[in-house]
Amino acid sequence: MWLAKSMFCYGCVTTLAALAAFATAILGWNLFPNHLWIVEALVLIHGCAFLVTFDRDARRKPRLPLFQLTVRRVLAAKVVLGAAVSNILIWGSLFFVYASKGDRNNAEWLLPIVVTGLVLLSTLYIALHWALRPETFLPRPIVNLFANPIGVLFFRKVRDPDERRHS
Repeated sequence: MWLAKSMFCYGCVTTLAALAAFATAILGWNLFPNHLWIVEALVLIHGCAFLVTFDRDARRKPRLPLFQLTVRRVLAAKVVLGAAVSNILIWGSLFFVYASKGDRNNAEWLLPIVVTGLVLLSTLYIALHWALRPETFLPRPIVNLFANPIGVLFFRKVRDPDERRHS
């Protein structure tokens, strides 16, 4: 249980930091570190958090959510995650439009917004993953993709026709 609480806290704290970085990126303030080792250290820490979050050892019992599941909590998780995905799609589309037109000034202004938006999405997911478990707020195909991306993409299992009738 301590792991779930620690990872949920990590997700919450980093979500607040990503939200602050996102807001400053929109305002045009450059908060990106000047030293590459700082960025590498942050990516390493966040990567380790993802490895712990996506650890799907089949021998272990599935972890329970930290919070009691309610319709409102699941709906709020879906709305927040959907807003974060929409945020990426909108800002990312704007970035690609300006970059393809050769408008370097706007593309350079939008790049930190897109990067911090991606970080915001990933930190939100970590917090929601540990708070409610992804099976409760994501469709089954996405959960399966997160659990085993190589298996889903390259080794699709043929479903039994009887299984289709019952599902």
